[in-house]
Amino acid sequence: MKQFRFIFIAFFVFFSVFEKTQAKVNYGVKLGLNFSTETSVPFIFDAPSLDISTQHGTEACVFMEGQINSSRWFYDAGISFSRKGSKYEANVANNTSAKETGYNRVDYLQLPISLKYKIPMDEHVKFYATTGLFLGLAMTGNIEVKPDDGLSTYHLKEKIVFGNSKDALLKKQDCGVNFGIGIEMTDKIQIGCAYSWGLIDLYNENYQGIFRVKEPIKHRCWSLSLAVLF
Repeated sequence: MKQFRFIFIAFFVFFSVFEKTQAKVNYGVKLGLNFSTETSVPFIFDAPSLDISTQHGTEACVFMEGQINSSRWFYDAGISFSRKGSKYEANVANNTSAKETGYNRVDYLQLPISLKYKIPMDEHVKFYATTGLFLGLAMTGNIEVKPDDGLSTYHLKEKIVFGNSKDALLKKQDCGVNFGIGIEMTDKIQIGCAYSWGLIDLYNENYQGIFRVKEPIKHRCWSLSLAVLF
């Protein structure tokens, strides 16, 4: 609970800063579609080769956007719910006929903080570029593993435990950098494309369970979004 309190405290700190120092503050809601993957994945059996692919997810965000001294520069900060993860296929124990398919899904509460620059294209349309940081806390997650050989019958699906204990597969905290571009129309609608680069190895080194990893687990995520400003 301490981590969740930190997220909300940080958000309200930014809220007060915007209210006192910015020339103009707008509030908005944003919905998006994530296309996420990871640099590595947890797997069960020895896997000489791993084919990691995209996992789809959704994102919902409430945010505020503050203009800096009536310029083209803006800050924004928000609280978002974001689903990330990945899908993988693995050849098991050098047997090309035995394959394992896995799905890793994690829901995060995130605090994105960005710096944005807007360029007017005409009276009603602006182009913008943005970059910033995000802090994230894992809320829930599950991992699913099933065979693809047509013979095996096991099908594992369980909740992911987060933390630093021996039962926790992944760490609870995440952070990274965001880059994005988009179009703003009539000062009310924003359509954007962004890329998130996770910086933290999410695998918990104290874990003592059935899953294994080959390399550090870090999120990589493309997202498409639609935002409305009020």
